[in-house]
Amino acid sequence: MAQLPWTEIASKPHVRHLVVGVVEDGSLIGSRRLIEKLLRALPIAGEYGVGSRLGRDQSEIHCAFQLGPDADLLANALHALPTDRYHGWRSQRRFVLDNAVRELIALVITSGQGREYARQRGKRT
Repeated sequence: MAQLPWTEIASKPHVRHLVVGVVEDGSLIGSRRLIEKLLRALPIAGEYGVGSRLGRDQSEIHCAFQLGPDADLLANALHALPTDRYHGWRSQRRFVLDNAVRELIALVITSGQGREYARQRGKRT
């Protein structure tokens, strides 16, 4: 697994899988750091990158993946649902990053069970 800068990963033609977190009730920077920690705890095999977008109505964290199964790991863990809001991606999903999800992420990270959690979530979907 290799984390790349957002501008580099998003411009690669083979990177076509997107998972977006809509930030609610929290800091965009703090939320991005939490997602980055979660990604380091998951068994990501390919390249990925994390970017953020601060908007008037809502802020978002964008996670781009080279491999579909890597995007599936994050999407399944965070109950992300399919969307068609973002153009140019082979797959795209969104989830709400609220306080309940932040607590779940923190629990997974502190327990050291990120890989096991992702494996179990993958079985349920």
